[in-house]
Amino acid sequence: MAGKSSKYWGANAWRNQAEKEVRRSGPLMVLLPLLFLIAGLAVGYFCVGALQGPEDGFSLRGDKRMTVQVGETLHYTEEGYLCSMFGRDLSDCVEVQTNLTRLPDGSYTADTSAPGVYYISYTCTDPLFYHEVRLVRTFHVLAEGGES
Repeated sequence: MAGKSSKYWGANAWRNQAEKEVRRSGPLMVLLPLLFLIAGLAVGYFCVGALQGPEDGFSLRGDKRMTVQVGETLHYTEEGYLCSMFGRDLSDCVEVQTNLTRLPDGSYTADTSAPGVYYISYTCTDPLFYHEVRLVRTFHVLAEGGES
């Protein structure tokens, strides 16, 4: 029994010594990891900023909104979009949806016999962060009074 208690006393002594060391350096042990976290986030933020090029982003070329009167012809030829990240072209990641009619030459048209709103929606999914950004180009067919 005496051998057992001395064995446990040794383990308790190490634990007591470790607890004393933690108490002595308590504020420092909390502050240092916090400082390292803040410094790491700051360095990461500036590195990502340095990797991004001036052309990075997602934007539509040309007009985002077109308006025609009832009975006029709505014929739109795609002006395109820019989708890039870290200098890499992400145009292949863009999904296009529309309620316009696509013609064989690649342009778009719509029935303008009645007022309405048509759109082309572009959704770019960022492969790095899996973040979706959606831009919409709208086409308004207005009645003679100016209402769609």
